[in-house]
Amino acid sequence: LYRPLEGLDSRHPYYDYFSSRKRNWEFRVQGKFKKVPEGDLYVGIVLRDFDYDQPVASSSVFAMNTAMSLIRYQYRIYFSWGARCKEALKPDAELSTAVSDLTIFDQIIVTPPDRPLPRLTDDLDDVNVLHGLNIMRRDLGVAEYGRMCQEILHTLNTEDTFTFRLWGLSQLLDALNWQLKIGARISLDHFMKDFPIHFCMYGLDAGDNGEKRHLEKRKQYFFDFMGWSSLVNMSPSLPKRYAFVDAPDWINTGQPWWRHPSGRSDSFHSLHSGGSFSLADPPLPRPFWRRWMDRLRWVHSSTCAHASPLENQRF
Repeated sequence: LYRPLEGLDSRHPYYDYFSSRKRNWEFRVQGKFKKVPEGDLYVGIVLRDFDYDQPVASSSVFAMNTAMSLIRYQYRIYFSWGARCKEALKPDAELSTAVSDLTIFDQIIVTPPDRPLPRLTDDLDDVNVLHGLNIMRRDLGVAEYGRMCQEILHTLNTEDTFTFRLWGLSQLLDALNWQLKIGARISLDHFMKDFPIHFCMYGLDAGDNGEKRHLEKRKQYFFDFMGWSSLVNMSPSLPKRYAFVDAPDWINTGQPWWRHPSGRSDSFHSLHSGGSFSLADPPLPRPFWRRWMDRLRWVHSSTCAHASPLENQRF
């Protein structure tokens, strides 16, 4: 969900939701673990596609230190620039990483198999207790929320359904404009150039001999969402690394998403990307994921695969 760049309009399907909130976007994901995570669990940004044959610029260090200082009090951050230049050529070199534990999410809902699932398109701030355990940082405070997240981590399983919500970082990261907001606005082009970000969740094993780096051999990925702004051009290296294919047919049915009485499925909606929204509008010929890509291009995990086989990896 996101607040349109052109401003809120009463015809927007989430006008009521965003008009009473300061957040600029909200990320939601719901699902089950195929395998119980081993070791610690981390969520955040990993630059899995990037040119590491360059040193870290001093301006990048200043901007990132400023950004980290704004969020370290609230999140348990692990940050690394990753291996660079010759070090990046070594086997299993560390990638640029900015991740936290489960406290990065602002809300977590744990739904047992015998309970109804919360709808991702509903207002989940006051979710019904019938959906299971519900914890929110806003209600519990930072310390208690952190303690509850640790309890959830130690009881992760493959039977319950987990619903995660993230919006706190939307005041720092302007995804649609591809900018960091740290007092001044700084374009992510200074850091990313034409490479995408990967928003990931992964488990990390204990490591050998006190290894602290988040090396790829220590990770087990549970999801990996790749995205970049339509304000930048896609790196020419991406088609060589990934096979981009059409979305599966079920995405165009609108069934998993919010459905307007007119028949349109507009879970992601922009007033300028698909025309003005009104009750009388007929269904648009383009599926919602095309309209969403007018603002922020992304590749769903089910519509993207590495060019090389991935037989034993989970995302």
